[in-house]
Amino acid sequence: MFLDYFALGILFFVVIVIFYGIIVIHDIPDETRYFAGAFWQNSLLRLKEGDEAEVIIDAMPGQVFKGRVATVLPAMAEGEVQFSGNLQS
Repeated sequence: MFLDYFALGILFFVVIVIFYGIIVIHDIPDETRYFAGAFWQNSLLRLKEGDEAEVIIDAMPGQVFKGRVATVLPAMAEGEVQFSGNLQS
């Protein structure tokens, strides 16, 4: 009788561990982070895909994040962005 409850307890434990393990594995983000930046035209002339990049965030002083340039899109002229950061409509 005791062994039946013991085996049932182990089975219950295994099911709970597998269930929550699947939830934890499912919640691990796997997408790549991208940051967008605006640069002067002279700086963009020297910027190429694959170049090393360093990102500094004001909210995290003293930390430098390293990465690579994924894409250079010189698609937006200076006059299209207002000081508020919104596009003109």
